[in-house]
Amino acid sequence: MTIDTLTRFKALLFADLKLEDYYFEPAFVGQDQPSFAVGRLANAQTLFARGSMDEAIGCLKEVCASDSVETRYKLLAWWNLRRFGLAPDSTDGKVVRGVVLEVMVKGGIEVLAVYEDCSARYINFSGKMIIWDRKGTEIDSLSQTALIAASRALDYGSPEYTNFPQTDLLRATFLTYAGNRRAEAGPRAENGSSQLLGDLLKAGAMLMNALIRRAKESSLV
Repeated sequence: MTIDTLTRFKALLFADLKLEDYYFEPAFVGQDQPSFAVGRLANAQTLFARGSMDEAIGCLKEVCASDSVETRYKLLAWWNLRRFGLAPDSTDGKVVRGVVLEVMVKGGIEVLAVYEDCSARYINFSGKMIIWDRKGTEIDSLSQTALIAASRALDYGSPEYTNFPQTDLLRATFLTYAGNRRAEAGPRAENGSSQLLGDLLKAGAMLMNALIRRAKESSLV
């Protein structure tokens, strides 16, 4: 996979692209039949381009209201609804629905994303990646553990975005309907954030190892 394709795939993990700039994951994984969410988001794109704002917003609301929609698509829909002046419930909006971990390792940066529906994405610094959407395995409980750890560290997050500091070892991006927040751990981090992000890193490492093991068993890598 080319660097450009990996960069584009990584950008999808954060669910914070403008509707008019969004491109769909099935193109990366060879899926021919779009899901309900992909179909509604694609319709919203078309309607937005035509200037039909009310209809585009209606499509986004449908994505948010469906119980069967993938978490990352709900996050994307809410990110764009906020652009158009709508906001989630104040309590519901603060719940961590996903977390993206970027970890500096020798040779590059590894990326792990996990979501409320227990789907996960892993990008190795070598360029290999794992796309996990299965249910009913130990990945479910490990995903939930990682999200609990992320929720405990949420208050240390900031909505501001900075380039990945070379002096830090970990960046966590917390994904909520009210917006993304980022926290970094390293020599400059507060003691409290270092401890909580360290716990999150441990939970992420357990999940990553399980994903790699499962992927090898299923010949996904």
